[in-house]
Amino acid sequence: MNTIKKIPALIQARMTSKRLPGKSLMTVNSKPLLMWVIDAVRSLEFVSEPIVLTSTDFADNEIQDFCEHNSIKVFRGDRDNVLLRYQKAVEYFKFKKFVRITADNPFYLNDVSVKAFNTFNSTSADYLHIEGLSHIVPEFLTSKAIDYAVGKASTRSHLEHVTPILRESEAQDKITVIQVLNHEIGLQSKLDRYLTVDTKSDFERFSCVVEKGVPKTKKELYQMIEKINMR
Repeated sequence: MNTIKKIPALIQARMTSKRLPGKSLMTVNSKPLLMWVIDAVRSLEFVSEPIVLTSTDFADNEIQDFCEHNSIKVFRGDRDNVLLRYQKAVEYFKFKKFVRITADNPFYLNDVSVKAFNTFNSTSADYLHIEGLSHIVPEFLTSKAIDYAVGKASTRSHLEHVTPILRESEAQDKITVIQVLNHEIGLQSKLDRYLTVDTKSDFERFSCVVEKGVPKTKKELYQMIEKINMR
């Protein structure tokens, strides 16, 4: 029986979200959103450990305190250049491969994410992503991909959102990029926008979902989201 070679998950988090400031430490059932995300990441069987990447901004001292209190590794870097923050963390920890996680997605699910990971792990991919991206399946990168992105970044969007440059056509001439189509792993893209926490209404929806129990599969999650949206 083959043993999965696990890789770390790097979770970008901050307190200065424009649409919902402080959301990383807003609580549901006495548990901060960031911990909901971390627990979801820990449920992914291919993840060796979660590491939080936050900024050196004073406001993010709270995130460092939270991580240290809960024995979670934390790395701090540039506030606005999130791409550089990733590169510096990858260099510091000497990672060759990693999972990219955003701290506003508390519904990462193992049953579908492991399918994407298996493709990433069994190929020479430097970057693997879901068609249109996904809030329940993360992105997978190598250090080569992040170095390429830093070297080619030329816009604020590249620096803030990290991976758009890797989905540009020019990148495919320099690194190996794989896109997994939604239908290949049974994702419903029409529901994906309801699976992140970006606004107050998103946070309220998330609260409604977890009050009924944390979904373990995409089928359970989709059914719960559809019921809430039908109210």
